[in-house]
Amino acid sequence: VLGVILGLVASGGFVQATGKQVSFYWYNQDYRMTYRVIRQLFLLGLKAMSLLFLVVTIVNSFVRLYPFTFVAITFAYALLIGSLLLALAPLYTIKKRWMISIAVLVGTAVTLCLHWFTSISTYLVHWSGILVSILISGIYIYWFFKIKIRENKDVSEQVPRTALAIYRNINYFVYGTLIYV
Repeated sequence: VLGVILGLVASGGFVQATGKQVSFYWYNQDYRMTYRVIRQLFLLGLKAMSLLFLVVTIVNSFVRLYPFTFVAITFAYALLIGSLLLALAPLYTIKKRWMISIAVLVGTAVTLCLHWFTSISTYLVHWSGILVSILISGIYIYWFFKIKIRENKDVSEQVPRTALAIYRNINYFVYGTLIYV
């Protein structure tokens, strides 16, 4: 449960910023920039979560609040849940909400099959299901935008400017983080 909470808090700001920034390019029909922003924010969210977990692990190694195994399991859940939210957020924004249901349904089916028909550890069963949902979302987004960019003749070659993106989205980022806190 602590891992899920940490995953929600650590990714909440990036999820809100993704919704804001992606919708801007999506509604302007700049599909190349939409895809670039999705990738950029997903990777930035992963880096930020990893950095946060590294700092907490270092502090925990000095203070010894929790055993290392507990911290590792908690952060595995947090990273996977945060990644899942980051992977599903663009699907909501680009109005492919049905794909969210499919990704979660298939991930859940994999989890249930592994639980019922194998003797794999519960943690690995959960993590496998979450990873399947993340992969389904990521693969769909990749193929969807590959087709959309190819169909669209007006493509921009601009690169998202980090400073401008931060300025435009800082309120959404703070809101997304605080709402889960």
